[in-house]
Amino acid sequence: MGEYIELGEGEEREVGEGDEVRDGESGEVEGMKELGEEDDFTAENEVREGEEFVQENEESVSLENDRETMSSMSVPSSNKQVKYMSIDRLSALPDALLICILSFLSTKKAARASILSKRWQHLWTNLPKLRFKEKSCELEKILKTVNRIHGALGIRRESYLERLYIDFHYYESFALDVDSWVEYVVKHKVKDVTLELNPQGVLYKLPQSMYSSSCFTYLSLRGCNLVPQRNVDWKYLTVLSLNDVKLDEHVIEKILSGCPVMHFLILCQCWGLSCLKIDSPCVSELVLIDREDGESEPLLEISAPHVQTLSISICPINKWRLTNISSVTHAAISLIGSDDWDADDYEVMSNLEDLVGALLHVKYLLFSHMCIEVLSMLVEMHDVQLPESRREILHVHASADANVMSGIVALLESSPMLQELAISGIDLDGPPITWDVVGRSEMHGNLVHLKTVNIMDFVAVPALTGEPLLTLVQILLDKATVLEKLEIHIEYPVSLFKTFPQIFIEISQKLLSYPRSSRKAVVLLS
Repeated sequence: MGEYIELGEGEEREVGEGDEVRDGESGEVEGMKELGEEDDFTAENEVREGEEFVQENEESVSLENDRETMSSMSVPSSNKQVKYMSIDRLSALPDALLICILSFLSTKKAARASILSKRWQHLWTNLPKLRFKEKSCELEKILKTVNRIHGALGIRRESYLERLYIDFHYYESFALDVDSWVEYVVKHKVKDVTLELNPQGVLYKLPQSMYSSSCFTYLSLRGCNLVPQRNVDWKYLTVLSLNDVKLDEHVIEKILSGCPVMHFLILCQCWGLSCLKIDSPCVSELVLIDREDGESEPLLEISAPHVQTLSISICPINKWRLTNISSVTHAAISLIGSDDWDADDYEVMSNLEDLVGALLHVKYLLFSHMCIEVLSMLVEMHDVQLPESRREILHVHASADANVMSGIVALLESSPMLQELAISGIDLDGPPITWDVVGRSEMHGNLVHLKTVNIMDFVAVPALTGEPLLTLVQILLDKATVLEKLEIHIEYPVSLFKTFPQIFIEISQKLLSYPRSSRKAVVLLS
């Protein structure tokens, strides 16, 4: 909860409580899931703490046991309370219960428990979820990680393994090692599998046995060569993520036909496709992330008639054509690979304009800050007016500079049914910026349905004197005829800790001076 100043029209300012601004869609399309819930497992510094430290602490553990024994022997048998305290009650519990307790910890912390005694040494390897991650590219460190994975799976008992997460820099020399892990996964019917094989040259060829393992419910593959020779049988799979994978229409068709209940599909930096056709009525969420290698790809046509939530991250030197996405209600667009293109390039602007035009029917739209900058260039340089849309919720990530105003105003003008607007500021620690009143500072038409506006994490910098926040708020207060609440959360760099109160007061005074077309409008500043 934060402190708010309610700025009433013609009234004294009062300080009251108010809820913090809530990011309505978490900065992403609603329904997008974060992959890998646990902490990263860095094998070099983590599993070693659990296994190798056992040997280092063997003497201290032995000494402690001797102390306990001597203490127990020296206490008279009648003193039951002291004798009772000398017993390790936790270690006396059954393995199944101890494993259950460890399962509430991350793999890293569970492995550290192995230093307690030999009783605990290998318990962590029987956890229902195991996660191994090696960030280093050094072969020596990677080899140690590979050996630890072999060790953990090799000494594992027949206890159920629900999730296996493996992430390391893959070299072709480790192909047989990964083959053995895949064999373990298939044999023991592991449901949740992640193979993040960051390829250092050659892709890993996925064994044919993997395609016929029907136990998967979640599967994430990176750096793998997918060549199914027979039908794919992933009948229980609900989430599939493919990253850095070469695909063609034949392969993706086999995969989709073999996943009858899959509802979430992620294709990240895949290549080889010219047509992506997703006809499955179950696939409701689709994430597409373009490659960032700077190489131009051929036109990609996308047809997904049943998808409801769509997230697109595209390098705008490539062209994607959305041909059949009539069911999409929530969409997010972001531009990536900014080192390979310029915002004022006409082809870049034209490609973005086509994407925006294909999403006029969606109810919720999220724009990245680079999208807004390119859109602003399009409006200013070519005097483009965006077609009318049916969007009801608009979420924009925007930097605090003049380049974003024209794009935001153009989106507002093309959203006559807009009910909610959220603008998230970015880059608190970015380079110094200045405000010049360029681009559009006026808006045509009214926003007759807009009731709620959230402006989050706006960066208050003295050189900007409250801009572009003030200009935008002035437009909204004037054009939103039924506005009920405009909530502003201001951030400031640490260097402005002493001067921020004065900046805050100046912004508050300017907001008080702006006329409001809605009598119900309340402005909350925090």
